[in-house]
Amino acid sequence: MLRGKLGATKVGILTITDEEFNAARRIFNTQHNIPGSPYFVAGAVPSGLYDSVIRQASDRTHTPAFRATAAAVSFLSLGRVFTANMTGNVVILAFAVAHAPGVSVARSLTALGAFLVGAAVGGKILIRARTDALLQSVLLIFALEIAFLAAAMFAALGHNGVLEYASAPLYTIILCTALAMGMRNAAVRKLGVADLTTTVLTLTITGLAADSSLAGGSNPRWQRRLGSIVAMFAGAAVGALLIKRSVFAALALAVAITSVCSALLLAANRWSLQSRAAKAG
Repeated sequence: MLRGKLGATKVGILTITDEEFNAARRIFNTQHNIPGSPYFVAGAVPSGLYDSVIRQASDRTHTPAFRATAAAVSFLSLGRVFTANMTGNVVILAFAVAHAPGVSVARSLTALGAFLVGAAVGGKILIRARTDALLQSVLLIFALEIAFLAAAMFAALGHNGVLEYASAPLYTIILCTALAMGMRNAAVRKLGVADLTTTVLTLTITGLAADSSLAGGSNPRWQRRLGSIVAMFAGAAVGALLIKRSVFAALALAVAITSVCSALLLAANRWSLQSRAAKAG
């Protein structure tokens, strides 16, 4: 709901690509920026009443490399459990229920439950956010994520390889990383950047092939899709190498990547708002 001088109106927000954004601006004749926000309104709309609002999508979410590093920690050190990829975690849970060796119902359920709680917390924060303050809410979620990852990092201090099963550090790391990943997924889902998946790559790889010139397509956003795949591979490889020396080091890398990307996102948003304000002035 957006309120203006002449009343209030319900608004549907759709995150779109750069090409679609520019086309929508031309169709709606959106030339006026709402002060202090990345939103544009149609020129024919009376001042203060925003009937048509569109927003340019941001491509600056956290990288798949971070997710892959976290996945390496959870799968290789926490006893074959995923704390970011719930598809894999549900499959592993099914294996555990069927008494497959090397997997655990308790570890998988802990990860699943913590992930759901994290996603619920993230959703609660985002649903209360005003449309012109969405990025601030997303950054709050990322800050909470960094805090939980830091807690997991310190719980892993002094450990390398596979942690002892049923130990307090193991379940602390599962809880903290799954909570962080649940909140992260809620934020990335809200941002809705096309073809920038940071947890699973099945649809990304499918799109890369199905939309390729070999299939008669136009290769849309192939750089972004390929970048996601390379970043995921690189993050998993680096995470696996670090775990051999220290689980703490692998989680520290995840914290560092998250912190840097959050800072870049904040800086990019401030620069964008300043540029638009300068143009409007």
